[in-house]
Amino acid sequence: MICSVPKCGEESGSHVICPFHRKSFRRLSKTRQRSILALWHDFVCEKGQQPDGRYECFHCERYFDREEVCGDHWPKSKGASPQTKFDVEAGVPCCKDCNRSDNPARFSHDELSRV
Repeated sequence: MICSVPKCGEESGSHVICPFHRKSFRRLSKTRQRSILALWHDFVCEKGQQPDGRYECFHCERYFDREEVCGDHWPKSKGASPQTKFDVEAGVPCCKDCNRSDNPARFSHDELSRV
């Protein structure tokens, strides 16, 4: 992946922005910050897109329209692991109901198979 900051062009691995811009993220304009976070959510949600255009929630495995899903840092939250904040591989598509740490539906697929 290439850094999404205009005119940067640096390789960013599975992150939406390169290491330099991850370190200086707070110095970017609020508009740029919001667009980078929205891009992260878009890339993560794409992983759950189904052939019919709906999106599968990783946690409850139900299907939703795009405006009803968002990216969720899983299994580590961005607060617990700040280096994963912009890493697309560290996120899963999630419905708004499941994107709460107190929601009992927040199981991994391995945990769901044991229930």
